[in-house]
Amino acid sequence: MASPITNHVNVTVSLEGSGVQPAGFGNILVVCQTTVGGTADRVAGPFSSMSDVTSYGFTSSDAFYKACSAAFSQSPRVRKIYLGRRLAGDANVTATLNACQAANGSVWYGVLNESNTDAEILEVAAWCESRFKLAVCQTDSTAALNGTGQVYTITIGGTPADGGYELDFSGAGITGTATVTTTRTGGSPATNVLIATALAAELTTQNATSGSIEGVLTSITDNLDGSITITADRTLALLTVNNGVAPSGASVTIATTDNDVARRMFDAQYTRTALIYHDDDSEWLDAAWMSRCLSFNLDQKKGIWAFKTISGVPSVSLTSAQ
Repeated sequence: MASPITNHVNVTVSLEGSGVQPAGFGNILVVCQTTVGGTADRVAGPFSSMSDVTSYGFTSSDAFYKACSAAFSQSPRVRKIYLGRRLAGDANVTATLNACQAANGSVWYGVLNESNTDAEILEVAAWCESRFKLAVCQTDSTAALNGTGQVYTITIGGTPADGGYELDFSGAGITGTATVTTTRTGGSPATNVLIATALAAELTTQNATSGSIEGVLTSITDNLDGSITITADRTLALLTVNNGVAPSGASVTIATTDNDVARRMFDAQYTRTALIYHDDDSEWLDAAWMSRCLSFNLDQKKGIWAFKTISGVPSVSLTSAQ
């Protein structure tokens, strides 16, 4: 019988962890406008605990402090958070993110932004889409919950003039651009209100029968002030009013009165940014959620962001309709 190998050789087996994750994968950059710690460092940190945050000079009233508090309250949580310093001279958040990327873009992966305006949410989403970054954005806009979709007010103004009054539409499954026009000839329709009435009638006709924008508009309201209110069906891709053309001296202006940023993100098919509704931006639910879920070690297991318990951020009750 052969003798065991251990009679001749001492055998020791060491099991090491799997290969390292991409640099900065589990780390977060929080974009804030602050002068705490000076303004020299575009990317400051890392901060690994709240004691690091307070030692740097932040207090409980600072946005960065609140973001870190929400993030570090989770279990498990990310290990490191970096400050992305937004300077007063930055043109927009895109400029800030570009500067942070150039300064030290390899140490962070997740993106959070102090400002949660619709415009900045869309900017962050567009920036992350073309880079190996992920963002979580938070909105307290009820437009994301009211179910009406995008609402536009089209106003006929200026001095009534003969010629074509044109609206161009795209999106919502429309092939190319759909054009809706009403024409004033020989002084008729005489007034801006009557021109708006004629344009609303043409909109209604096309929406119902022509197929060019069929079924896209859920409501078309002709107002008594020379304006038309139209609402796009939220279940379709977002309807975009691209252009308003009117004869010289007259005008067609278009204003968005219900800006559903969630629908706009969906229409743009952004895949690297998550949007979450919360009624209080100062509670940083986005930081808590990203910290909880970006803590996954993807070398060990697959990470699923749904159905996770978030600590320290009060929940918000929504109605069935919302």
